[in-house]
Amino acid sequence: MPHRAPVGRLLSRRRWLSGGLAAGLALGAGRALAQDGEGDALALAPDDVLPRQPLSPWTGGAAPALEATDLAGAPRTLAEWRGRIVVVNFWATWCAPCRLEMPSFAALAARWAANGLTGELVLVSVNHGEMPARVQQFLRHTPWPGQVWLDRSRTQLARWQSDALPSSFVVDRAGQRRWMHRGELDWGSAFVHNQLRALL
Repeated sequence: MPHRAPVGRLLSRRRWLSGGLAAGLALGAGRALAQDGEGDALALAPDDVLPRQPLSPWTGGAAPALEATDLAGAPRTLAEWRGRIVVVNFWATWCAPCRLEMPSFAALAARWAANGLTGELVLVSVNHGEMPARVQQFLRHTPWPGQVWLDRSRTQLARWQSDALPSSFVVDRAGQRRWMHRGELDWGSAFVHNQLRALL
């Protein structure tokens, strides 16, 4: 079963994750990439601790409106990316599982770039309720390979029918939610890569 916990009390089930290890994982976004059997780029997850499994189907229909702003304070919507596959990831800097999985998004982006598909996939990071300065400070150490938006109101996660961080959703070209996952996941895995490519 995936990791589920109320946002207000969300603690990592990996309580052994020390501050030093968390920092190392965060910096892992920039580490070297290996090659899998298909020749695609894969991130090397420390000790292979990220779950590798398929995404779960979503049957709730169209994605709700996502009311968020970018780091400059400008309003942004998912309608900007209609016609592309969009991964929406809700997270926070204080969330240990969020930090754990974040480097794997860089591996996912690398896979798509290696296959000449960079323009087909958009990764949208939605921070849950934190100040822009705190998010920007975090991103200086852990760059995000896509859009970074803010939900200062902390209302969007519930609107997307989740109560846990991290939570991620895959929206297809037509704006329909197709897949979802609560808890950390290895986004660089072949499981996820193949599911996303099936939406092309």
